[in-house]
Amino acid sequence: MIFIIMRVFYLFILCLLPSLVYGFIIYVSAPYKTISFKKGINYLLGGSAGTVFLLMFLNSFPYWSGISTLVFNPNTDPLEYLHFKNFIEIALLEESLKFSVFILVTKINYKKETHHPNGIMFYACMVSLGFAFIENITYGINSNNPENVLLWRSITSVIGHMIFGLFMGYWISVGKLGVRLRNRSLLDIIVLKNTRIREKFFGFIALISATIIHGMYDLELDINGPKGIVTIYIILLTLSSLCFLCSIHVNKLYVDRNAKKKKTKTKKEEK
Repeated sequence: MIFIIMRVFYLFILCLLPSLVYGFIIYVSAPYKTISFKKGINYLLGGSAGTVFLLMFLNSFPYWSGISTLVFNPNTDPLEYLHFKNFIEIALLEESLKFSVFILVTKINYKKETHHPNGIMFYACMVSLGFAFIENITYGINSNNPENVLLWRSITSVIGHMIFGLFMGYWISVGKLGVRLRNRSLLDIIVLKNTRIREKFFGFIALISATIIHGMYDLELDINGPKGIVTIYIILLTLSSLCFLCSIHVNKLYVDRNAKKKKTKTKKEEK
């Protein structure tokens, strides 16, 4: 009995550890005091608990699992089937859940607080890592060799979920920073000038971008399986580098915006 309890605890730690390690790496890499790891844990717990809503959805709509075969015939339309399966049936559903959990946790716990843009990227990422933690448990339970499965997932799928969350958080951050094109386009005048519309617009982009990246990752795995591991590594390394550049970009936008506000305030005081 003790051995079984120790075994369960051991696998639980193996499932959780990658999410905590990757979250901590981002935390120590971010500009000082732009991120709260304590808040990050709350978002991670939210992402883990959010899987309950996924189960509720799948129980309420059992035909969703396998809807791809109803839309496209895998034998006559293999490419259409694979794209619909990986981008819509899987990626869109999971990223919609993560996006909803991020918004829900923010409104419940931090409605009156203003997060640094790097913090938003981090918290969206922690929601995804919470989801990855529960996903690890399901894969570990259903495997004959859970240690091997969890090892490979820790350097592929968990990193993938982290990246999906970071890109989602990036676009949410851009929406809150008041970015304008200043080119008199309809997009700039109608969408970007209005705060509420702009935030919803970039929220939609956040969801779509995470869904597309997630779908591409799953599509590569579905088509090539273990033979595509080198391509997966290239994709993860490239996207990780882009996430780093995105964090630098939103931090610069944040600093420039605050400097502009301070300059405007000083001019008003001088008058």
